[in-house]
Amino acid sequence: MSRRQRRRRPGPGLHLSRRDLLKLGLAGGAYALLPGSKLLALSPSSGDDRPSPPTRPFVDPLPIPPTAMTTAAGDFSPAIVDCPDSVVDPNVQLFKFFEEEALVQLHSDLPPTPIWRYRDVNDAAGLAAAGPTFKIYMNEEPLRSTVGAGPVVVRFVNNLPFDHRGFGCPCSTVHFHGGHAEAVSDGFPENVDFFARPIVFAPMGLVGCEPPEGIDEMVAGCDEFAPYFRDYCYAMKDVGFLTGPKKPEERAATNWYHDHLFDFTGPNVYRGLAGLFTVFDEFDANDETGALFPWTNLRLPSGDYDVPLILQDKRFVVENGVAALVYTLEHDGFLGDKFLVNGKIQPYFVVERRKYRFRILDASNARFYQLFLTKNGRQETFTEIGGHGSLFNYPLHDRRSLLVTPAERHDIVIDFSRYRTGDVLYLEDRLGQDDGRGPDGTFDRPRQRATVKLVKFIVGNPPAVPDPSRSNFDLRGTRREIVAISEAEKRAARRRTFIFDRRQGAWSINNMLADLEHPIASPQLDRGEIWTLKNGGGGWWHPIHVHLEFMRVLKRNGKRPPQDERDGFAKEDTIIMGPGDELEVFLKFRDYPGPFVFHCHNVEHEDMRMMARFDVVT
Repeated sequence: MSRRQRRRRPGPGLHLSRRDLLKLGLAGGAYALLPGSKLLALSPSSGDDRPSPPTRPFVDPLPIPPTAMTTAAGDFSPAIVDCPDSVVDPNVQLFKFFEEEALVQLHSDLPPTPIWRYRDVNDAAGLAAAGPTFKIYMNEEPLRSTVGAGPVVVRFVNNLPFDHRGFGCPCSTVHFHGGHAEAVSDGFPENVDFFARPIVFAPMGLVGCEPPEGIDEMVAGCDEFAPYFRDYCYAMKDVGFLTGPKKPEERAATNWYHDHLFDFTGPNVYRGLAGLFTVFDEFDANDETGALFPWTNLRLPSGDYDVPLILQDKRFVVENGVAALVYTLEHDGFLGDKFLVNGKIQPYFVVERRKYRFRILDASNARFYQLFLTKNGRQETFTEIGGHGSLFNYPLHDRRSLLVTPAERHDIVIDFSRYRTGDVLYLEDRLGQDDGRGPDGTFDRPRQRATVKLVKFIVGNPPAVPDPSRSNFDLRGTRREIVAISEAEKRAARRRTFIFDRRQGAWSINNMLADLEHPIASPQLDRGEIWTLKNGGGGWWHPIHVHLEFMRVLKRNGKRPPQDERDGFAKEDTIIMGPGDELEVFLKFRDYPGPFVFHCHNVEHEDMRMMARFDVVT
């Protein structure tokens, strides 16, 4: 009997799987966790449309997630667990995070709200909602002396309450989204028998993951014998370091990490298990003066002027003076009615009259955004310098909007020196999505129907020293330039087709529901693949994410893709599929054999089986 079969064995009390809930018609019910009461509140579908309590916009400052800090080797007890030799070397950087439940003030007009989050062991105060931001250097070997360079080991300790009530599951597996890591550290969604050690880890006290009396499988659905912590091992080496040749242009820049538990990614990420993972090198150095790498540094805005903007939508209920998150098991995808940036509802941000770099992450479950920068209702321009994992070959100036899908990242520069002290600008969403299946319209023509102001920028005084950063860089002719896939590589590539559709009331790939025991494909290590991705759903949008490697977009609906996703200019780990879209993408899986997954990153679609395993084979 497999672990998967043992996990599904009925125990005492009520045990309803997600599929059982769908059959009973309870998938539209809303779950709210009320702190102190430890009661699971299930409201009927007629009550699901109740709006969140009113909150005033722009009364709270924009919080900046804390920077992840290294941990002394002595704090790792036991020592590093089962990391490969490519990771454990003298330059290894150790980090230790807690996964925990905490009360956090998400708006001044709301009482503190219980959330789940990642917290750095060095951050005793722990006021932030968003997870700590990693700032890691990836350089050539002669430059490994750079502070912050070298392999990374992150110990995640599960301090979530094992006897919690409410939506989500306190077990965990962490995915380094956009990273290049071995399968056992990639965040595989579930324990399966081919791994030498458990992937899913559970809170201390949840022995054997046997559900407590009266708690169904949605609350305690962990695999048996999971540990209470796991070490995730990231070599932080150039792609191709094992299979060759090394590809420095494949270095990532703006990634993130989040929970990836099978069946529960949606509720667990919604409760707060997410954070940014940024990567630098001698070109994209965290130093805008050029002092660190004067011969190559692009001198982008850095330090306090390199600002994350993590976008999320949530719903709230307040009863008896207590605030709680509300989560709905929506088949199409969950949407909230409050808009948070870095864990605050509609914050403001006072900026100096100089250039800022903003790393935008859509960490929502199903919410798409079409972002505009406005002043007095008029559209302003900005510069887009990168997306997903990497910088573009050259910047796209005079951008006026960005279409952003769940899990995507967009790297932009705004020059506030063009404005006067006291000017007010807004980052606003004009997509007006009100259905989890996606926005109205098509990928080429998304329909604008509403305006929600997400962040208010207040222009302050000029900086105390002149702004040394620049945004007019060009990577063409350098070894960081993204070179298009050659025609010879395309001809030699193995071709596959995957259709994303619905089956038996759930979401499917090639008419199959997620099966983590058996691969849907077995691509060969270091051999090119061309995947045709087809959206078979009627009116649904699917952001498709492939683990381990970036996609090169060759065609969109038979035509040349837009500039910001085109091969030879950009790389994608998550690609938007609008209604009826068909994409052709090139992939080459390097360095790491083993099992990985690809899936829709509307996380309700993912949890409801739009996921497939693939095995990279030698």
